Amino acid sequence: MKRRRVEYSSHESPAVAGFLDAAAEGRSEEEIDRLVKALCSTPFDLATEAPARAEIIRMDAERTLLVLTSHHIVFDGPSRTMLLEEIFAIYRAGLAGTEPELSSPPHPASIVSTRSDEETAAQVQEVVERLRGAPTDVRLPFDRAAGEETSFLGASATTRLDAERTAEALAVAAAEGCTTFMLGVACWPGPWPAAATSGTS
Repeated sequence: MKRRRVEYSSHESPAVAGFLDAAAEGRSEEEIDRLVKALCSTPFDLATEAPARAEIIRMDAERTLLVLTSHHIVFDGPSRTMLLEEIFAIYRAGLAGTEPELSSPPHPASIVSTRSDEETAAQVQEVVERLRGAPTDVRLPFDRAAGEETSFLGASATTRLDAERTAEALAVAAAEGCTTFMLGVACWPGPWPAAATSGTS
């Protein structure tokens, strides 16, 4: 079994959020919409830049936007919840003129444990047993006929859940330690939409 050592560096200067006073610069709503779309669609170069970006846009005296874009390699559902809770705590403390009460973040190296070969083998066996009997005839979105032009554009499929089903889905995701997105991918029975199989978005 191959092992890979991962080292975390936390001695660099923290990232700085950008700031734009759209009200003072006379930016229109359409311009801000285009800017937000550009900020959200700009890819990350993980070799040279931080995997998250933030831009604060003051719309007017009553509205301020926080555009937070992050790579999925460092951000998932639980991370989003933790971050938003800290942002809310800092914001409320700022309004009240008090110091925010935040938890001390653990260093990644302090929560990474090394499993023995026996523990790894047991975990793999557990996963195999849990997957036993899963359907194997689900049509994947990248299955294409020979000679068909390959595209990596994604597609979307919308399913609406009522409040009870939503609560159940959130509970399952929390119990399994995964995001609701991954839960949806795991539960999607197929067939995949035509847009996904044709490579259009």
